[in-house]
Amino acid sequence: MTEDISPYPHNIELECAVLGAVLRSTDALADVRERLTPDDFFYAPHAELFQEFLDGRTTAFTARVNELGASDINALMETVPAQFNLSDGCDTLMDLADRRLVMTTLQDAMTGIEEPQTAMDVAESVIANIQKSVRISRGGGVTIEESVTTLLKELDSPVDVMTTGISQLDRMGAGFRPGEMTILAGRPSSGKSALALQCAKAVAESGHRVWFASLEMNASSLSMRWLSNVSRVHFGHLRQNELNATEYSRLSDGVTKLTDLPIYIDDRSGLSLGDLRRAMSGQTGLLVVDYLQLLKPPAYARAYRSRTAEVGALSRGLKAIAHDCNVSVLALCQLNRAVEARGGLPHLSDLRDSGEIEQDADLVWMVARDISDENVTDRTVLAIRKFRNGPLGEIDLIFNGEFQLFRERTDGDPVPSGEPDIAEKVRTW
Repeated sequence: MTEDISPYPHNIELECAVLGAVLRSTDALADVRERLTPDDFFYAPHAELFQEFLDGRTTAFTARVNELGASDINALMETVPAQFNLSDGCDTLMDLADRRLVMTTLQDAMTGIEEPQTAMDVAESVIANIQKSVRISRGGGVTIEESVTTLLKELDSPVDVMTTGISQLDRMGAGFRPGEMTILAGRPSSGKSALALQCAKAVAESGHRVWFASLEMNASSLSMRWLSNVSRVHFGHLRQNELNATEYSRLSDGVTKLTDLPIYIDDRSGLSLGDLRRAMSGQTGLLVVDYLQLLKPPAYARAYRSRTAEVGALSRGLKAIAHDCNVSVLALCQLNRAVEARGGLPHLSDLRDSGEIEQDADLVWMVARDISDENVTDRTVLAIRKFRNGPLGEIDLIFNGEFQLFRERTDGDPVPSGEPDIAEKVRTW
C-alpha cells in the first residue's frame, strides 16, 4: 500500500473492509454493486479491484490488479472488523466520494473566480455544480408501512390548502399546496396576469403570505390593478386619475383593505432563482412569478447557449424552490404562436421554449380569451391541462375589464355556442 498523505477526504481502512466483506461473501456483491461505483474508492488499486468484482472476477485467485498481490488481496478478507455493517460502510464511502467532488468543484471555482462574470453567476454555477456532485438518495427508501403511517398522520392534520379564489378550481382540489408548482400559461393579453393577481389577492385575504415577483410590471402597476379589483373602481378612471366622489370613497376603503394584506412585491428586473430562493427560505405561503421566461437563467444553463436548456433550468429551479422551501409556486408562462394559427383552446404542446415545463409542473392552467362567441362577451376559458393528483377540465370565466375581475359563469349567464349549460358541464368532470 502507499503512504496516506492526501488532503482529500478518504478512509483506506474502510475501503479494505468493504472489499474484504465482498471477497468473503459473494452474496454481498449484489447489494454493494447497486450502491457503489469504482469512483467511490479513493485508492486506485481498490477501485480497480472493485471493477473486477463488477466484471465477475471476485476471488483472490482470479484478480489481476497492479500493486495488489495475492497476499494483499487475501489480507483484505482478514481485516474485516467484527460485526462490520456493510450498508453503513457503503454510505460512508459514498459520502467521502461526494466530499471529494465538492472539494474539486470549489477548487475549480477558485481558479475561475476572476473570469469576466458577475459574482452571482459564479455563486449560481458553484451551487449548481455542488448539487450535481452530492447524491441526494442514500438509502433504499421507506417501507410501505412507514409510508402509510406517514399518510395517516397527514390525514389527521391535513395540509392547509390555499384558495385560488375560484370556487370551481377549489372544488376540483386544485388549490395551492405547499411543495407544488402551478403553471398559468396564455398568450399576451389573454388575462393571465389579471388572473394571477386575483388568485394572489384571494390567498392573502385567507391569511397566507404572498410574494409577487413581477418581471413585467412595476409595483405601481400591480397595485393599481389590485386597487381597482378591491375597490370596484373603474380601472380606466383610476389610471387616468378621473375619479368622481363615489369612486374616491370606494378607493379609500379599498386602500385600507389592500394595505392590510400580507403581499410583498419584488419588481426588480433580472431576478434570478437565487433571489427567489433567498426570499422564500424559511417562509410559507405563495410565490407568484410573472413570468417564467423573464427570469435570469443560471450561469451553468447560459453556458449551453440554448434557450430550451435555459427555460428547462428555470422550470426545474422553481420546482426545487417549491419543494425545498415548502411553499406553493404559481409561475406564469407564455404560449407560442401556434395556438393562434391553429385556433381553439391551447394544449400542453403550446408551452413556449421547453417541454420540461409540463414535466416539472404539478398543475398546468391555460387561459384563453374567446372573443368570437357572440352569445357570451368577454368569455375566458381556463383549461386545466395537467393535474398530477386530480381531474382535468375547463372552467368558463367572465372577465370584467373595468375592475380587472374574473368571475365564474353561472346558470344566469348566456350559454356559449355549442356548449352545455354550466350545471351539466360541472357534472362531466
